[in-house]
Amino acid sequence: MTRLFRIGIFLLLWTAGRSLTAQVYELPQGRWRPFLYNHNFFYDREYTNLIADGYTLAGHRILAGIAFRIDSLWMIQTGLDLTKFWGADTPLHRRFHWSVVFRNRNHTLIIGDLDNRRNHRMLRPLYAEENRLWPARHETGIQYIFQNNRHRLETWLDWHRFILPGDTLREQLNFGLNLSYAILQRGQWEIRFPLQIILHHRGGQINMKGRYLQGKNNILSVLSGASGLDFTYRNNPHTSYRLQILAFGHTMNSGNPEELGFRNGRAFLIAMDAYMSRWNAGLEFWQADKFNAPLGEAIYQTVSRRIDKYMDNGRVMPIFALHREPRRILWTSHFAYRGRINDRLTWQAKSELFFQPYRSAIEEYDFIYDVINHVDLLLAASLTYSL
Repeated sequence: MTRLFRIGIFLLLWTAGRSLTAQVYELPQGRWRPFLYNHNFFYDREYTNLIADGYTLAGHRILAGIAFRIDSLWMIQTGLDLTKFWGADTPLHRRFHWSVVFRNRNHTLIIGDLDNRRNHRMLRPLYAEENRLWPARHETGIQYIFQNNRHRLETWLDWHRFILPGDTLREQLNFGLNLSYAILQRGQWEIRFPLQIILHHRGGQINMKGRYLQGKNNILSVLSGASGLDFTYRNNPHTSYRLQILAFGHTMNSGNPEELGFRNGRAFLIAMDAYMSRWNAGLEFWQADKFNAPLGEAIYQTVSRRIDKYMDNGRVMPIFALHREPRRILWTSHFAYRGRINDRLTWQAKSELFFQPYRSAIEEYDFIYDVINHVDLLLAASLTYSL
C-alpha cells in the first residue's frame, strides 16, 4: 500500500468523524475551511469485441485543499489533485488545483479547474464515464451551472491544450452543454426535454503547418449531440420508473475525418430504468449509423478504438485502426446498488452486459478475428468520500 493511499484513508476516516457539516458554499465571509474529495474506483471491462479494448482500471483520486470565502458571492479554492492507478509503474499524477467560484442562489460560475466529478451528467455515448479519472482528461477553463425546479443547465469550455507560436502540436478545445427542461410536472409524472452537445476542436492559426501533420487537418471541429424526451413516473418517494428516447448525431467541418472515420453519423437510444430505494436496474437499445463522438465511450462508437499491438518485422500492423462497423447495434442490461455509510461516505457496485446481435470480423495481414452474437461484461465498484 502506497504512502499516499495510507494518507488518503487517514484523512477520510479523520474527517468522517468530525462535525464539519457546513457546506463549502455556506462559509461566512472572510472564513476558510478544508475540503476533501476521495474517489476510490475499480473498473473491469471484459471486452473482446472489435471496437473497444478490454482492460482493468483501479486506483484512487484525492482532491484536497482549502476554500476561502472572499465575500457573499465569491470564493477561492486551492489545493492538490492527486491520482494513482493501483499496480501501475507510472508515478503518482500530481496537479495543482485552483479555481475561483461565484455563487448566487441558483447560479454557479467556476473559473480555473472545472468540476467534472459527475461527468457533467452527460450521456456516455457523448462523454465517457471514465473521463474524470484520467489525468490527461483534466479540465481547465470556465464552467456555468444553473438549476431550479424546471431547468437544469450546465455548460463549460475546457481549454484542453494551449499552444505557443510555432508549436508542432495542435491546440484542443472542448465545449459542452447539458440542458434539461421540464415540459410537464403533474402529479407523479415528469416529462423533460434534454439537449446535450459536445464541440471538439483541434488546431489553430499559430501552430506549425506542413508535412508533420501526416494527412491530418490543421483545423478540425466535430459537433456531437443528443436530444429527445425523458419520462419519469414516481410511484412513491423510494420507487420510480424512467424512459428515455433519444436521437444522436455528429458532423464535422472537414473532408478528412482523421481517426473518427465518418464525417457524419447518427444514432438512436431507448433506455428503460427502474429505481427502487438504493437499487437500479435497466435495459437499453442502441443503434448507430456511422456515429462517432470524440469524447464518447468507445463501445458505443462505429470506428474501432482498440490499440494495435500486433507486430510484423518490427512494424505495428494497423489492424484495428482500419476497422469500421457502420451499423452498430447493442442491447445493454445493467444492475447497480448504491450504499451509504454516512452522510459523506458512499459506495456503489454495478454490472453491465453488452450484447452485439450480429457478426463482425477482421481479415487482414493473415489475421482473422471473428465475433458473432457477442457478449461483453463490465464490473465496477467505487468508494467515495466528499467533505
